[in-house]
Amino acid sequence: MAWTKLGSTTLTSYSETIQYNVTSNDFMMFMIHTIPDSTVHTSFQFNDDTGTSYNNNYATNGGTNYTDTNQTKLRISPDASTVPELFIGYIVNKSSEEKLIISHKIQQNTAGAGNAPNRLEVVGKWTNTSSQISNIKLMENNQAGGFTTGSNFTTLGSDGVEELNVQDGAVYYETDTNKEYVLYNNSWTEL
Repeated sequence: MAWTKLGSTTLTSYSETIQYNVTSNDFMMFMIHTIPDSTVHTSFQFNDDTGTSYNNNYATNGGTNYTDTNQTKLRISPDASTVPELFIGYIVNKSSEEKLIISHKIQQNTAGAGNAPNRLEVVGKWTNTSSQISNIKLMENNQAGGFTTGSNFTTLGSDGVEELNVQDGAVYYETDTNKEYVLYNNSWTEL
């Protein structure tokens, strides 16, 4: 599966949201680095849907499992944070299915070598079954804070198929047969 960049935004000033339109893809990946200005709970909203169509399940540092249902946002950081966070996650974005999300977060915790970071695992879903995600809003949830300069939100997408453009002169090494081939005029020739 080949991933292509759908969008990326790095804040140049304080904001409570990072939002942009993305090309709809069946599979999406996100990478987020947030730098809070005070206490934040980071959340998603898709396609400006503010209804109670978000649900999630999460655990911090492998501890107690918690569930939130019928929410107006998908909380990818339900625990309050005042320190930088890094999120890596995946979304299955089939238009006729509920959108399934997996998110992994690492949080700085208290600065210094003597303090281990915290981790959070979140699984969630957006119950829309009529369209793909085409707009993503990363937002602060129910606190007074927001995101400061340097916070970044990047999204990748893949429909599972990507063309590979191989240029003439490319060499391919077949490890099973220990043979090499070179490409000339769209034809592979053994060396």
